Amino acid sequence: MILVVGATGLLGAEICRRLRVRGHAVRTLVRDGSPREGVLRDLGVEIVRGDLKDVASLNACCLGASVVITTANAVLSRRNGDNLVTVDRNGSLALFRAAERSGARHFLFVSVSPLLPANNVFVRYKREVEAAVRAGPLTWTVLQPSAFMEVHAGPIGGWHFERGRARVAGSGRAAISYISVADVAAFAVAAVENPAAANRDLHITGPEPLTALEAVAIAERVTGRPFTVQRVPVGVLRMASGALRPFHPVLSSLLAMGAAMESGDRVDMAPLLREFDIQPTTFEQYVLRHCSVTLA
Repeated sequence: MILVVGATGLLGAEICRRLRVRGHAVRTLVRDGSPREGVLRDLGVEIVRGDLKDVASLNACCLGASVVITTANAVLSRRNGDNLVTVDRNGSLALFRAAERSGARHFLFVSVSPLLPANNVFVRYKREVEAAVRAGPLTWTVLQPSAFMEVHAGPIGGWHFERGRARVAGSGRAAISYISVADVAAFAVAAVENPAAANRDLHITGPEPLTALEAVAIAERVTGRPFTVQRVPVGVLRMASGALRPFHPVLSSLLAMGAAMESGDRVDMAPLLREFDIQPTTFEQYVLRHCSVTLA
């Protein structure tokens, strides 16, 4: 049995779908009113009620699970009591301890790129959980993905393919190997099945280092329309992040990570792709897929 926490989110739901396609028994921790619950049920996923802030429910959902995967975070949550401390830090650590107590053999934690500085609480808590997972008694895997195409080049990031708009942090000339959510999910499934993922940090990126301006050019070519580019200076992001830190840690962290993109994020993925037999999504394929879904 594989337990997936964060399964109602974009990445967690895709991990569940892929695990079920490959015949794995999957269980999820779900709160009342969570989105995608019906979709998960239709996939044959076992639904267990609980909350990362409720240790008793974590103990219950971990029982019988051989593998525990967590993608959970509080970035988009609007529920009372959810924040980066209670969910991203304390909740993740509580889940890890519950997995230990239950006798799970493998804990997979989805973190962020190792190139992101821990100058904000979101990344800082990710690093704290990473360290605890590595030091614990379980076999572990830490996935460290680069910028998600669906986030940084999607509506959340200020990109609108239908309207021909894009938002770029900084100069737009730093090379970033954007990765698709689907490919991060593919690595999560591969980490469950391939012993080569045991006790490893996997820094995963997309197949091509692109600057934001090159990504815009691809979007223009694929959609056949010129794009209006909104540029947000790195200095503005840093100042806003500092000003918001005491009042809105989530937004402050997102702005800090946006500023950090000016330093780029690229790695030679060829060896890792061969090792785990994954064919990653190109940015052009992402734009084509997005447009086909929109037009449908």
